[in-house]
Amino acid sequence: MPTKKELANQTRELEEQVVRIKNRLNGVVFKKTKHGYRLDQLSDNTELLNRRMGELEQQLTQLGKSQQRLASMRLQHEQTGDELKNPDKEPKGKKRFRLKLGRLNSSISDLWQAQQQLDGDLSDIQLKLDQLGGLPDDLKLETDGLQSHVRGLEESSSRLAVKLQEQETRTRELEGLLAELTLAQERLAGESKAQAENISQQLSQAIAPLTDRVQQLADLTAEDQGRHKEVDRRLQQLANRVGDLGGHLHQLNEDFTDQRQRYNQLTLETDPWLQQYREGISEQLELLSSRISSVKTHADSQEQATDQQRDDIEPRIKHLE
Repeated sequence: MPTKKELANQTRELEEQVVRIKNRLNGVVFKKTKHGYRLDQLSDNTELLNRRMGELEQQLTQLGKSQQRLASMRLQHEQTGDELKNPDKEPKGKKRFRLKLGRLNSSISDLWQAQQQLDGDLSDIQLKLDQLGGLPDDLKLETDGLQSHVRGLEESSSRLAVKLQEQETRTRELEGLLAELTLAQERLAGESKAQAENISQQLSQAIAPLTDRVQQLADLTAEDQGRHKEVDRRLQQLANRVGDLGGHLHQLNEDFTDQRQRYNQLTLETDPWLQQYREGISEQLELLSSRISSVKTHADSQEQATDQQRDDIEPRIKHLE
């Protein structure tokens, strides 16, 4: 029969085993909670990246539309410039010339507004690209190259704006000169043909600088169109990279779904086991409590028997003495 010391040691070992089991259960619960939090965080990051990509795609679409409008206006401006090179081929050349000057002014104004709109779109694109600094490194390298082209385009736009302002000033001066020449022609209508030809020659000489300006503007526009084509090509490459990133995101979503399914499967597999484990521990605790009660009862019985024997022996010892 085990002694009290042995029973106490067994009881302490059983209690330590119960503590270890509880710690293991707490560790399993903590890992499940941490895994669920990581999945939620991954889902939030994926949604944020998708929103940023959607905003970038919208900005790219707006930039494409702005470039189309600018190209159309520049084409119209070039056609008007070609017509202004020979204003005296038909009768009533001065009237037609004034009309064409008016169209040129309107075209220059529209071109200026379109250029300003394009500058704003480019600034928005650059801002969006800056906000996507958390994307993969290869996409960031592509956007850095695009930003360099954007800065070059902005510098070209600034030079074009200066040219347009100079052209507007020259156009206004030429309109004033044309008005003076028109008045002079009206005063000299009755004079000789030689004087009329002289005035026409002066008018042609006055128109020549404008023709040169128009040609310079056309050359500058062609150069700027080349830059825009390069930007379009870079933007297309960026769109391809974004498409690749979309594929990566799709794969990430699939991985996330797999992780969620594994988490659910782990929950389904773990919960019954935990329940069974808890029930087993409860049974062991009940059995342990029963054994402890039995041991205490037995110990009390032995102690009573010992006391009874002592009470019986003490009178005999006294009697022998």
